[in-house]
Amino acid sequence: MKITLIIPINQKILKHFVYLNNKDNDFVVKQPFLLSKNLHSINNSRFYSNFVNLIEQYHLSSLDPESLDNNRIRRYTTNMKEKYISFWRHSLEHSKNLEFYEVFKDEYSTSDYLHQLRNFFGRRNLVKFKISNHKLMIELGQCQTDHMPRESRLCPLCKSNQVESETHFLFQCSRYSLQRKTFLNRTKESYLTLKGNQPQKA
Repeated sequence: MKITLIIPINQKILKHFVYLNNKDNDFVVKQPFLLSKNLHSINNSRFYSNFVNLIEQYHLSSLDPESLDNNRIRRYTTNMKEKYISFWRHSLEHSKNLEFYEVFKDEYSTSDYLHQLRNFFGRRNLVKFKISNHKLMIELGQCQTDHMPRESRLCPLCKSNQVESETHFLFQCSRYSLQRKTFLNRTKESYLTLKGNQPQKA
């Protein structure tokens, strides 16, 4: 699974820092770097200060900017990836908005359907539904001015008096009974066809 874009961006910042730091002082490109370093020493924020903030953000306390090289960059990039994945897992476990997503996703890896679904729009719509980017009341209710309580975001299409959540939409709402039955029958047929094409065990 591809890591968030911020990691390769930070990696490029680290490499650019090494590039500037290793240049001789008489190079034109080195002069702004030295200036930002001096300004940092007097608490005037510039590129060097932003670099130090980046280090602190990822708790890379052992990182000495002056001794940074490509080998260390690889190690620190791995460190940043691990911290990001840890943040991802924490968000998954503690975010109400990701409850439905967590049903299908508990590991930071690429989902198979992203390779199996060739239709771009179908793939996009499935991703949006998984991350609750839709117009069911479970989401619309929290966007209203008075922030409708979760238990009050009832389905407007049936009389079940249930919250219109993703689970209700997929498996319970009577409004979609026909579509649900058609879909499940097709899924069953596809499964049986696939199973029938499998080699029999000896």
